[in-house]
Amino acid sequence: MFEGWKDFFVVLGTAAAALIGVMALVATLTAGGDRTKAERGQRLYLTPTVFHLAAVLTLSAITLAPRQAPGVHLALLMALTFYGLIYSLVIAVQLARVGPESSPHWSDFWCYGVMPAAVYVAIGLALASSIGWRGEGCFAFAAGLLVLLLAAIRNAWDLVTWLAPRREALKRPADKPID
Repeated sequence: MFEGWKDFFVVLGTAAAALIGVMALVATLTAGGDRTKAERGQRLYLTPTVFHLAAVLTLSAITLAPRQAPGVHLALLMALTFYGLIYSLVIAVQLARVGPESSPHWSDFWCYGVMPAAVYVAIGLALASSIGWRGEGCFAFAAGLLVLLLAAIRNAWDLVTWLAPRREALKRPADKPID
């Protein structure tokens, strides 16, 4: 189905899998901190980032699955893309409810919620236009996966650069001032 695309999807899937492992290390940066804040942060930031990396891995793996009817491939790809869109919209709504006063940065709503949702829409449109798996539809699908991977990398980097310098401060009780 994706003749000539094998290496591309192998690279994308491998990168996503490796980054999922790295995200496990990022999760340890919240160890010992305020449990309520850590759980909220994981739900709004860490888990969605891992979800999008897992989506890239899974979508790449589905494209590489041998001997499947094109309709089966399309149905699986569309189902996962739709699920990713719904999940991204849920995260966007949750981030909007947090509000700018509780959010660490104004870009969180856009980068963790809206951007992934927009990418899933683009991937879905690419899949819908790629009936028969020829031409621009396949290229647009591949480009969408790459953008989703890059968005997840951006969000993972954002998490690390926000958490690492604050690691000690996150461990202090709320009533103890930071020096």
